[in-house]
Amino acid sequence: MIERRSCSAAQGCEEGECRPLVCEPGTSFCRGDKLIQCSASGTSEQEQACGVRAQCVDDVGGAKCAAWVCEPGVSYCEGAVPRSCAADGLSYTQGTCGDSTTCSAGVCEPWLCAPSTEFCDGDQPKACALDGLGSTDLGVACPGEVGCSDGKCCTPNERLCVGDRVLDCAADGRGMTEVETCAASQFCVVGACLDEHDGHARWPIPGTPRYPFDYTVDASAKTVLDNVTGLLWQQEPASDTHTLDGARGHCEGLTWGGRDDWRLPTRMELMSLVNQARPEPTLDSVAFPGTPGEEFWAGPRRDTDGWTVNFRQGNVRSRVATGEYRVRCVAEPAAQPPIPPSGNYFEVTGNTAIDSATSLEWQRATAPNTLSRAAGMSYCDDLDLDGKDDWRLPTVAELGNLIPGRKLGAPLIDVTTFPASGNGSYWSATGVYGDTGRAWEVSFSAGVIQGRPIGSTALFIRCVRDL
Repeated sequence: MIERRSCSAAQGCEEGECRPLVCEPGTSFCRGDKLIQCSASGTSEQEQACGVRAQCVDDVGGAKCAAWVCEPGVSYCEGAVPRSCAADGLSYTQGTCGDSTTCSAGVCEPWLCAPSTEFCDGDQPKACALDGLGSTDLGVACPGEVGCSDGKCCTPNERLCVGDRVLDCAADGRGMTEVETCAASQFCVVGACLDEHDGHARWPIPGTPRYPFDYTVDASAKTVLDNVTGLLWQQEPASDTHTLDGARGHCEGLTWGGRDDWRLPTRMELMSLVNQARPEPTLDSVAFPGTPGEEFWAGPRRDTDGWTVNFRQGNVRSRVATGEYRVRCVAEPAAQPPIPPSGNYFEVTGNTAIDSATSLEWQRATAPNTLSRAAGMSYCDDLDLDGKDDWRLPTVAELGNLIPGRKLGAPLIDVTTFPASGNGSYWSATGVYGDTGRAWEVSFSAGVIQGRPIGSTALFIRCVRDL
């Protein structure tokens, strides 16, 4: 005989017995990180561990073990996309990295350098990492005289100058091998030792308000250091006269002040001593006592001619090389700035040209008409060019520096940098000492620098400004 009885609401039937309910019959749920399956009677449970990279989650039809989609609570990158993982590891939020940034550890980091490029950190060539967030050195730092550009010290497989040394650049643009050292009388220009160069100033022009004359005299060595140009001069000139070749030979064979690296000065180097605000001789007579008011030889040679600077008033002109004139030698106690491939330091910038050596900016064109000196000064004062309005008439030395020392054909100026230049004389702002009726002119037809009566004489005008 079968006995029937009903279990209470708090019980379930299991194996013919009424047992206490321990869960909702037939359901599944989570207990911590474990999945619990309740029996059909609700009187027993079956426990299941979800595993090491899974999480028990409640779902519409019951609980289940869901695999992580990411490391819980961790920020990370999915390719270039930054993501932040939820605490349960089952979802994430993501963002977008902008330009010039790279995803790193879930954060958009700004580039330290352009990815996979070569660049310079000062004089040190470097290679940027693929992600732009780091870099490695490419060899040793470039020599300070050369500097670093685009991750290289020099143009691969080309010859260059470093001071007075000729070097071959390696194929990687970083290593350099010395080929030769130029003699003291030579100039290193574009990877070659030359006896001559155009002689443009490689330093600020002395004798201006920004760069007043400044000398250091070594009385025992009988030398004078020009603190503006860095050039070292004989304090006393040679006692006799020479031809141009004789003057050059005299300087190259000279031992003076414990040095034997003397050479003949260039035209602008010798002009740098001229002080037109003085009576004869037109240079510092304390630093250079006993200088006669005579013509002194200067380079470079121009076919059968050379240049002379006259210290009676400061005139400059070309003279036949067989003429006999005075000589004062110069040396370079420290390396002078390298001479560019163009032979000058002018950089064209629209309607102007910047001279990086002298820190001057020039009007490339000439004034539309020849003008009197007073009208020329007014023209420069009123000039507004490329948004700049602080122009002035140049000094005679500044204007004279535009003449390439070796050029033979007029006009004696770089016509690429200064197109449509007048083949004649230009007014300067420098007056002749002791004569208010005269001022200095610079002739670009013959290279002559001399005084001229001011009056109403109309000459060409070109303006300059300080940088």
